[in-house]
Amino acid sequence: HGPLLAVHGEWSSRTRHVLGAPRLRAGAGAVLVLGRPRQSLRRIADLWRCATGDKPPPLVRPISPGAAVRSLGPALRGLKVGMQSLDAPGGTHGFSLMSRQCYRYWLGAASAAWWSERAGPGRDVIYGHTGLADTSQLEYAQQDGGGRTVHVVHGLSSGINFAGISSLALFRCGADARFYRRLQVYDRCEWLAARAPESRHRGRGVALYTNYLHPMRSGDPAAGLRLELASLGLVREFAQRDGVSDLYWRHHPAAGSMPGEATARLKQVAADMGWEPLLPPPRGRAESDYYFVVTSPSTIVVDLLALGALPVMLDLDLPVEQTALLQYPLRAKDAAGLSDWCRRLEDDVERERWYRLCWDSIGPAIAADSIRRILPGPGQ
Repeated sequence: HGPLLAVHGEWSSRTRHVLGAPRLRAGAGAVLVLGRPRQSLRRIADLWRCATGDKPPPLVRPISPGAAVRSLGPALRGLKVGMQSLDAPGGTHGFSLMSRQCYRYWLGAASAAWWSERAGPGRDVIYGHTGLADTSQLEYAQQDGGGRTVHVVHGLSSGINFAGISSLALFRCGADARFYRRLQVYDRCEWLAARAPESRHRGRGVALYTNYLHPMRSGDPAAGLRLELASLGLVREFAQRDGVSDLYWRHHPAAGSMPGEATARLKQVAADMGWEPLLPPPRGRAESDYYFVVTSPSTIVVDLLALGALPVMLDLDLPVEQTALLQYPLRAKDAAGLSDWCRRLEDDVERERWYRLCWDSIGPAIAADSIRRILPGPGQ
């Protein structure tokens, strides 16, 4: 039997890095569909078939009516302990949030009971997203049964933000893997080191990637919107100062989940400034085929390096000390800083030197498709 995949029933950044890996998908025995049941397994299979171009492995929801009933007692006892912790100062929550948390905890208890009753010994389970009340209980049950759980991390760490209960964590870069090794939470922390490509010569135009509206960012969404607008303005100021035309911008897909008025305002301001949509290949140009590339602090830094581009990170809001991106040397806080980097990278030799320094500071990894290099057979 091949390993099991465990992902939520969606096609998003927390699932496509696992489901989009052809060899990993083809070798899987089944897919455990995590999270609240929002649509049928058939619809989820159709969604993944359209996204990947082939039929997914069998889909299984790790719950049953019997397991749900039998887990009520353990779930209520665990929730009682959790509720007692909320008696501490600052521990109050709204009824709606508490209801959702209780449901998720009970769902985890039911999934753990289902696994303990049905699963064979020693299965490997590869997760696309971990650390929730339901997925954590399922992971513990799988480990208690002699299996190994693998967290294939889909983004960069922003401090101590991963639960770290898996048997193995496969990180997007070496900087994160080394940091989490020092924390000693996961049993193993690895990354599949990529080989640095040749940095490509610059083309034309400015490409800007922003992610201040990412749903996992803490704080007020309105603050994220302000940072998006500030980024557009600062990079446009740099471009005008340096005589660079053709502005291309791509925001995080989560911007589409904001209220309609906020999204419309963001797009209208961008259009008024002269920004055009940055389209990925094949409709658009390769990521490295721009005169200058700028990005907000995000995983896209690693992605761009792996594609041979050399992005400058516009650091408007990076307060966390334990993040790989703080080790990234090409950082600017304003239009003047962007202009300075633009001039310094004009020389091809200097540009190649900085590309190697950036690569070594982050250590990009290859895709999860090659996970079998570091995941030997059971018992080895």
